[in-house]
Amino acid sequence: MLNRLRKGFRNFDRHVGKYASARFLAPRGSVADASLVHFAAGYPGMYRGGSGVVYGQVLTADDPQEYDQLLEGLDALEDYYGADHPSNEYERVQVDVTCGTESLLAWTYFCVIPSDTAVDVVSSGDWRQYMTERQLQDI
Repeated sequence: MLNRLRKGFRNFDRHVGKYASARFLAPRGSVADASLVHFAAGYPGMYRGGSGVVYGQVLTADDPQEYDQLLEGLDALEDYYGADHPSNEYERVQVDVTCGTESLLAWTYFCVIPSDTAVDVVSSGDWRQYMTERQLQDI
């Protein structure tokens, strides 16, 4: 899973830290042909298309039951109710993620909220960097 629940941010401990077998496959993965925005509510949204690259961390859980629970928790956090559900804020999609010189297939969440509701484009593709540079807190 490529996620934006980066270690050190509020949702990491709540949704990832509680699983003993959860671990990062790669400290930094990237998705090409995507764009990233920042919403006023204080969270990012990744969109398909565009010429940018979006960065995140690649996460897994070695225990199959914990993996399923982790994915269910992330689905709830991202307001994902199933493929093409009308209430989705995000769609969960498997994509090729680049990790250094390797490529792997991972789940990620693409935003379906209208992008014109975002307050800023994260041109670097890195939400952690964006938050740090602007001295914003993940509250």
